[in-house]
Amino acid sequence: MAPKKCLRRTESRSKQANDPTSSSSDNIQRFLSDFSNRAICVERGLGNDLSALGIDTLFAEMGWYSLYEYKKPTYPKLMRMFFANMRVNVEPRIISTLQGNPIEFNCAVLADILGISNDGPRVFEIKIIPTIEGFIYDYAVALLTGNNEFAPGAKIKSQDLLLRPRLLHRIIAHNILPKKEHYDKVTFMELCLIDCMIQRRPINLPYIMIRNMILAYNQKQKALPYGQVFITIFEHFDILLTGTDKKPYSDKTEIDTTTLTRMKYVLNENGEWIQGHQEGAHAEEEHVSAEEEENVAEDQGEDEFTNLFESPPPASSPDEPSASGWSHRMESRLTHIEADMRHMRDSHEAFQTEMRTDMQELKEMMASLLSQYPSP
Repeated sequence: MAPKKCLRRTESRSKQANDPTSSSSDNIQRFLSDFSNRAICVERGLGNDLSALGIDTLFAEMGWYSLYEYKKPTYPKLMRMFFANMRVNVEPRIISTLQGNPIEFNCAVLADILGISNDGPRVFEIKIIPTIEGFIYDYAVALLTGNNEFAPGAKIKSQDLLLRPRLLHRIIAHNILPKKEHYDKVTFMELCLIDCMIQRRPINLPYIMIRNMILAYNQKQKALPYGQVFITIFEHFDILLTGTDKKPYSDKTEIDTTTLTRMKYVLNENGEWIQGHQEGAHAEEEHVSAEEEENVAEDQGEDEFTNLFESPPPASSPDEPSASGWSHRMESRLTHIEADMRHMRDSHEAFQTEMRTDMQELKEMMASLLSQYPSP
C-alpha cells in the first residue's frame, strides 16, 4: 500500500502544481526564479494637448478611447505574481490566480473589461510582415513616411515617419506593444497598427494584447506589459489592491506636446508643428530634470530617458525651400501617394471580383458537363 499512497501523493502534487487556483510552493518558486526581477512596462499617459493633432479622434474611431484616458497607478508585485501563476491552455485565453481568486479571460472578456472594441481581424506577428486585408507594407511605408524610395520590405526608423505616424509609434511602443528599449526601431507589427489607425481599418486589439501577454510569459528577458491595464483587470476580478509596492501615476512621463519638442519638432509662426531644422522655426529647448529621469528609469527598468527621444534629423541646406513650401510639397506628394494606393487597391478588388465571377462560371460549366456526361 505504501508505494500506491506515494504514487497518489505525487499525482496529487503534480495536479496541484498545474492548477492556477492553487497556492502551491511551485508557484512561489516560479515567482522567485522567473518573475521577481522582471521589469514592468508602465503605459504613458497621453496629454490633453494631443487633441489638436487628432490623436484622441483616432483612438475613438478605432473603439479604443478608454485606453487613451488611462492614468492609473501600478502594482508591480501583483503583476509579477499574476504572471508566475499564469497558464495558457487554449490561445487566445489567459488563466491565472491572485489572492485565491481565479482570473480567466479571452478576447471578448478582455474587450468588455477594458471597454474597447473586439472587432477586426486577429493578427499578431513579431518577425514577419502581418497579413491583413488592406495592409500592403511597402505602400504603408510610402504613405506614413511621405517617401516612396524605400526598398521593398525595408525596415524603417521612427525618424523616417511623418509627424502624426511618428507620434502614434511612440504611443504604440509604450502602451499597445510596449517594449523597454529600441524605441527608434519600427517593427512590422507596429507599422501595421499605425497604418490601421491612420486608415481607420479595424484590427482586433484584445487579441494583440493577449498574444503579447503570452509572449512576455514565454520569454524570460521580456518586460511584463500593461502595468495600468492590469489594474483594471484586477479590479474586475475583485483583487484587493494592497501592498507597499504601489507606484502612483506620474504626469512627468506623459506623451504630449513637450514630447514633440524633445523629438525636435517646433511650432512655426502659423501654429503648425514642423521639424526644427526647417526655416522659420522657433525652437525652445526643454531640459529633463534629474527627478524625471529617475521616474522613467524606475518605470522602464533599463530604459534611460535619453533613449526615448531620437536624434534630430540632419540639418537642411540653404537651398532647401521654406517651411511653408516644404509643407505644401509634402502634402502634395502624400496626396499623390494616397491616390496611387487607392487606384491599386481598386484594381486589386476589381481583379478579385473578376476572378470570383470566372470561378463561378467555371463551376457551373463543370456541373453542367457532369450532369450530361456522368462518370461511369
